[in-house]
Amino acid sequence: QRRVHGAGYGATTDGTWPYSYDTCDPAILPGDIIQPGFSGLSGQRINACNQNPGFGLNPGQGRSAPEIDAAEFITNPGNPQVSQSFQTAPFSRDRISLNTSYPGPNTFPNRYTGGSFQQTASAITNLASYGDNFIVVGFEYEPTSASSWGWIRWFVDETTTFELPGYGVGPQSRYVNQRLIPTEPMYIIMNLALSSSFGPVSSHLQFPAEFLIDYVRVYQPHEAVGCNPRSHPTAEYFQAHQQAYNDASLRKWPYQQPSFEGQGYPRKQPYVCASNPDANP
Repeated sequence: QRRVHGAGYGATTDGTWPYSYDTCDPAILPGDIIQPGFSGLSGQRINACNQNPGFGLNPGQGRSAPEIDAAEFITNPGNPQVSQSFQTAPFSRDRISLNTSYPGPNTFPNRYTGGSFQQTASAITNLASYGDNFIVVGFEYEPTSASSWGWIRWFVDETTTFELPGYGVGPQSRYVNQRLIPTEPMYIIMNLALSSSFGPVSSHLQFPAEFLIDYVRVYQPHEAVGCNPRSHPTAEYFQAHQQAYNDASLRKWPYQQPSFEGQGYPRKQPYVCASNPDANP
């Protein structure tokens, strides 16, 4: 059997989730340095300031594990809903995502805009029913590029519900520059994960339970197929850090942390990195 690793392996997301950032500036620093008491981020492990990252990675390229949520269901009694979101980092204190639109007739902005680890651009759509019938959920997106801001568009049952343009997660305050509509190779998670902090958990739910998925369809440009593209190489890095990618009990990156000198987290003021003097804290 082929073992597929990823989410749930906390060490692999330490310093990568939910960054979507390719700028060399102070925002890559750990939260306790750049925004003490507000951000819990541990710093962007593979950041644009590092010109010698090794392991087959491209010099000066920020790498990350961004997240786009096709659907997270809220089982409010009598008012079932679905939340659709983009999680990103770094972020400023207001965590405001601008220029979003909500064309869905039953869709409205989610008041939750993030926590100590992420900024969240999100919408909630009221559903006619939940649990009795199949519904179709999904999204399409265009990554940020030299020629496009990029965008994400979500839908429920063929109705567009929520749109986020790339400039909606543009520069915020003097600390944070443009976050990217994901350019990384990404994979799909489908699971029955429950959280009472997200919505009430039905007392009638019994385990083992079934989470039924009728079909999954993925469409992508031919040149984007694969998990180790030249634009974002991954294979050599994964191979060199097998402990993190095979041990689900690890919650922190077990290897030497990165620094501006080449191998670890940014632990000091990036005096050679901030091109805009106003960007320094």
